[in-house]
Amino acid sequence: MGVEVDRTTFKSNDHREFQNKLSQEILFLHHLIKNTKPKDQKPSFGVEVEGWLIDNNAQASPTNDKFLAQLNNPSVVSELLKYNIELNGAPYPASGNVFELLYKDIINLWGQCKSQAQKMNLSVVTIGSLPTLNLKDFGISAMSKGNRYMALNHEILRFNNSPTLPIHISGLDELKFESESVMIAGAATSFQFHYKVPLATSHQYYNASLLASAPMAALSANSPFIFGKKLWHESRIPIFEQAVAGWPGSPGNIKRRASFGPSLLEQSISEYFIKIVQKHPTLLPVVKDTPAGDFEHLRLHSGTVWSWNRPVIGKDQNGQLHIRIEHRVPSAGPTFVDSFANMAFFIGLVHELVESHNPFQTQHSFTTLKKNFYAAAKEGLYSSINLSPKSKQSIKSVILETYIKLAHKGLLKLGINKDVVDFYLFEVIKQRVETEQNGAIWQLKFIEKYGADFKNLTLQYMENQENETPIHKWAV
Repeated sequence: MGVEVDRTTFKSNDHREFQNKLSQEILFLHHLIKNTKPKDQKPSFGVEVEGWLIDNNAQASPTNDKFLAQLNNPSVVSELLKYNIELNGAPYPASGNVFELLYKDIINLWGQCKSQAQKMNLSVVTIGSLPTLNLKDFGISAMSKGNRYMALNHEILRFNNSPTLPIHISGLDELKFESESVMIAGAATSFQFHYKVPLATSHQYYNASLLASAPMAALSANSPFIFGKKLWHESRIPIFEQAVAGWPGSPGNIKRRASFGPSLLEQSISEYFIKIVQKHPTLLPVVKDTPAGDFEHLRLHSGTVWSWNRPVIGKDQNGQLHIRIEHRVPSAGPTFVDSFANMAFFIGLVHELVESHNPFQTQHSFTTLKKNFYAAAKEGLYSSINLSPKSKQSIKSVILETYIKLAHKGLLKLGINKDVVDFYLFEVIKQRVETEQNGAIWQLKFIEKYGADFKNLTLQYMENQENETPIHKWAV
C-alpha cells in the first residue's frame, strides 16, 4: 500500500501546499521528458509478491508484526492486513537469464518466510483471495501497524462523506454489504512486477499494457471466492476497486481511485500524471522541502491511485529519470512458475507491440480495452473479447493464435534465452489455456466436486503449491 507517512490526519493548508508542489512537479516532469534526448536505457524488471499467514486450520493469522520482527529481512514487509506480508525481489536488467535470477531471488525469500512461519506453527501461502476468509476478519483491529494505513482509511472515508463503503459484486453469487473501513481491500493479494521502459516511448508501453491486461486477467485469475461467495474468476478486481472507492461523481458514477486507468496516452507519460492529479484529490498531503526534480509529492500521490497499470517515476543510480510500468493485474499464486510465466508473457507481448509498431492503438479504443479487461476478470479463460467493433473472439483463441506469438518475438528481442522463453510460453501458458485450467477454474472444480469445504480446498491448494507444479497439471 506504499511508503510510510509521519501523521494520520491533515489540515486544509496541507492540501493546498501539497497541490502547489504537485503542480510544480508536473510541469518539471513534462519539461524534462520533452527536452531529454533519448538515451540507451536498458530495460529491467522487479517483482513484488503478497502472501498470507495462516494457521493449521487454514484461517488467516493476524501475526505479521511478530513474524516480520523475527524474520528481520528488509525485503519482506507488512501489508494492509496483519494477515499479509509482501516480498520485494531485487531488480535485474534484461538479460538471457533474467527470469532465472528473479525466480531464484523470490524462491530464496519465500523459503525464509516458510521457515519463519514454521517456527510460529504457521504456514504461508500465495493466493489471490484466501478461500477461508470471513467478514469478521476485517475489523479495524486487523490493520497492520503504520500511520499510512490509518491515514488512508480516515481520508478515503472522509472523501466519501460516509461512515461506510458500499460493496456490491454480482457474479455467479452476489456479495453485498457495507464496509466500515478500507480493510476489505486486504482480501486481494497479488503478484506485481515492474518493467522499466524507455522514457521517450513510455506512454506507448503504458498503452500496450492496457491491451495486455485482458489476457493477463484471464490467464492469472485465482480468486473466484470471497467470503464463500462464487463471484468473478478474478474477484480481486472488483473487491479492491470498491474497497478504496473514490468519491461520488455524477449520479451513479463513482470516481474510483482503483481502476483500469484514465485513458490511452497520446504523446507523453506525463499525461497520465496530469490526469490523476486533476481527477483525484490528495489523500496523504505530506509536504516536503525537496526540489521538484525529486518528484516526492507526485510519487506519493500516485501511490494512492491504484491503476491496474501504474506508471512509476524513478531514478537510476546515476540520477537519470526513468519510468517503470507497475503491472498490478495478476493474482498471487498458484505457483511461482505460473507467476513468472505470466510475467514473461506480459513483458514479451508489451515489448513486441511497441517495438514492432503494432497498430493496436488505432484498432482499439480505450472503452473497448476497458470492457475487454473487465470481461476477462469476470469470466477468466471462458471470456470473449472485442478485437474490433464488429469482431468478438474467445480470449483463449486470441492468446493461442496471436498473443503468444507476439510475446515470443518480444522476449527474444529482449535477449531472453530461447529455452526459457519456450518453457514459459509453450509449456506453461499454452498448456494452461489448452487445458482450460488456471487457479480460479481449479478452485471452482474443487468446490463443485467436494462441496463448500474451503478449509480442505486451501490445504490441498497449499500442498500443490509446495511442489511448484504448474496449475494446468493439478488434479482435482
